[in-house]
Amino acid sequence: MADKYIIRFEGKEIECPSLAAAERLLMRLGKGVKSPDIVRWSAHEFNDFVGRLRYFQRRALGRLIKGKAKEVTDVELREAIPVGTNQGLAGVLSGLTKVAAALDIEPERVYQQKTVYKSGKPQRTYRATSALYKAAGEADWPSEEDLKMTEEEYLDSRYQEP
Repeated sequence: MADKYIIRFEGKEIECPSLAAAERLLMRLGKGVKSPDIVRWSAHEFNDFVGRLRYFQRRALGRLIKGKAKEVTDVELREAIPVGTNQGLAGVLSGLTKVAAALDIEPERVYQQKTVYKSGKPQRTYRATSALYKAAGEADWPSEEDLKMTEEEYLDSRYQEP
């Protein structure tokens, strides 16, 4: 299946069959080509980023990648990590954005969040950006091994204060 690039514009999602098509569309919309959703990841940049992620962040990113640039609900994401609350999920996602910021990567290039309200309650969905999804595919990430807790992480977690 070919990669698709998804552009959000005025509340709608537009699928483009290629990066070039997405760039042309953004130019026509007057948005330029710097949309964080399609800014290409270099292999080095992607590997450096995922190499610095800890267990829960790898699990979250792995679930977003498995979503194939489609939206994943907060419940699905919490189950994949696993964490029990949206507060715990916020901490994990904060870790993702902190790693990105430390590498001078715009956090918006990693994932996007959308919140809609139904009956006064927030419904949150998340998705990996199209460019991140493509970089993960090129790097064949994540493998089963990527999503396991390392021995060092396991030992660290045993000595953490509750």
